[in-house]
Amino acid sequence: MRPSQALKAERSGVPSKEACGVCLAGHYRLLDLYFRLHVSPGNLRDRIEPLLAPLVLDAPPDIPPLHIDLRGEGGRFVLTADGERVGRCALSSQVVPMLKASLLQFALQRSWDFGAIHAAAVGRNGRCILLPGASGSGKSTAAAALVSAGLQLLGDDTVVLAGDGLAARAVPFAICVKRGAWNLLAGRFPELLEQPVHDRIDGQRVRYLAPPQVAVGARTEAGWPVSAIVFLNRKDGGTAELSALPPFEALQRLLKGFYPLADGLDAEKVERLLEWIGRTQSFELRFSSLEDCVTHVGALCA
Repeated sequence: MRPSQALKAERSGVPSKEACGVCLAGHYRLLDLYFRLHVSPGNLRDRIEPLLAPLVLDAPPDIPPLHIDLRGEGGRFVLTADGERVGRCALSSQVVPMLKASLLQFALQRSWDFGAIHAAAVGRNGRCILLPGASGSGKSTAAAALVSAGLQLLGDDTVVLAGDGLAARAVPFAICVKRGAWNLLAGRFPELLEQPVHDRIDGQRVRYLAPPQVAVGARTEAGWPVSAIVFLNRKDGGTAELSALPPFEALQRLLKGFYPLADGLDAEKVERLLEWIGRTQSFELRFSSLEDCVTHVGALCA
């Protein structure tokens, strides 16, 4: 409905579609959380749908989905699930980042998986590469470049390790691209510069990029065996270099962004982590260009 039509409906006492809200068409799955989303006001739909596009199920689930509501209340936007408030923000430009963070936290709190890692992840030929790193380390930008080269997205910020074998389970929201990387990725994804701009609560301005390829099994319980862990170290200038890391050093780095799920972290989980990382190749990649990153990480999936 056009703004003028909405105004006429408001004056006539008939609520407009935007005022009443809409239920997004998709059935979604995030880890083991099946949900549908009702949005009010409905004019937020076009901003939200690209974020959730990779989570859409091909068919409705066999179990009843959880109904989640996003509503404008008293000058704020409030997200509730089964009547429980799970997130809120003050500005419409903050809604999409808030929705992503809140849905992820809600799903992780109800997960019985082994743990979550602050990492991007891509896959090809049945192999998964983890790219752990702190916020601002370039995980999302690297993941987007790798997707543009034909790899499949498992996640750009968070990946979950399943309890059985510590395979990687996908958390494939649309890729969050910070302002500093917009022009860097525009040559690979021209549509990126046409996407709306959103404000995160940390002050970052971001756009979301729905990937052309999401890993098979991303919307199921299936996990991908992790064949390599690559810690990114981007520096201007110099020759790209992929260096092997000893397991103990790799574990120390990984634990900085590891969050145990279910029953927390105990001696048994630490032992399982040690065993897992001992049989998984770990590297540090020093690089200056995205092309170098794509070449070296892509070779690990060849």
